[in-house]
Amino acid sequence: MATVLTGAVFGAALVAAGVFQPSVILSQFRLENWHMMQSFLTATACSAILVAIFRHLGLVQLKPRNFAPLGWLRGRPYDGNLVGGLLLGHGMALSGACPGTVLAQVALGVPSAVPGRLRGTP
Repeated sequence: MATVLTGAVFGAALVAAGVFQPSVILSQFRLENWHMMQSFLTATACSAILVAIFRHLGLVQLKPRNFAPLGWLRGRPYDGNLVGGLLLGHGMALSGACPGTVLAQVALGVPSAVPGRLRGTP
């Protein structure tokens, strides 16, 4: 239930900030519009403050995530993270969506978010 609630709040925040729109995402990749970056940096700062408060109160104890090594770069445990970031970025630039925003796009009926709709088919 907590996951569903968190996802709903995140989706509502994406819609309220307007960063679910493919045009906003693509304009960020073209370095034309910084609204998406501003929204995400604000959310990151707010989250960091809340985590610091919760840690200080002893309510949470969070550990950093592990690297995702592929073993392609000797002695570098983060090559999988680099490859994953590159794939995610390219996918976002091609589609105008990311795994989080696509759910908000589907819920709001953005045509490019539904498979088959991009080409104009029902």
